[in-house]
Amino acid sequence: MSAKNHRTRLTLVILLILAISYIGVQTFIARQYADLSEQTEKHFKAIQASSIDERKQLEETIALGIENSRKKLFWATFVTNISATIGVLVAFASIWIGFRQYIQTQEKQQMELSKDRRDRIAMELNSLWQGITSENTTERAGCAAGLQDLLTEDKSGFHRRVASALGKRSINPILAGHADYEILSGS
Repeated sequence: MSAKNHRTRLTLVILLILAISYIGVQTFIARQYADLSEQTEKHFKAIQASSIDERKQLEETIALGIENSRKKLFWATFVTNISATIGVLVAFASIWIGFRQYIQTQEKQQMELSKDRRDRIAMELNSLWQGITSENTTERAGCAAGLQDLLTEDKSGFHRRVASALGKRSINPILAGHADYEILSGS
């Protein structure tokens, strides 16, 4: 098993354990809330309300009592804070994953474009090479001149082939049949 697969599995196991722990703590807190609510309600049930206003005030008192009891629970506060932190971490992780995927896609597209470009240049060089070997002297001279486009810095991978095509053996026969051979050769 590769190291990357091992790390991925380990990460998944850790995340699964954390998720199960989080669910367990949430269940524990929910039980505590239910117990506190029951106790508070039993405590205030003994009070009898005779009017609607008193009944409403009693219900509000019960709700405040339950809320105060919840705030006293350490785990309730802890889980609330952890939930917010987990939300932020998940958001950042999602952004990071999206960014990495974007970068990888861009790199892949650049590699494909680069490969397509190299293939196009190689085809151009092949057609120029065929033109250099042509019987037509004008075509040979034009193709020899066209090789200069392949001498730019970004096409350095093709410089040896161009140098080979422009070598003494190949350039002199190209120019020999050209009308300006004397001017070009210096004779």
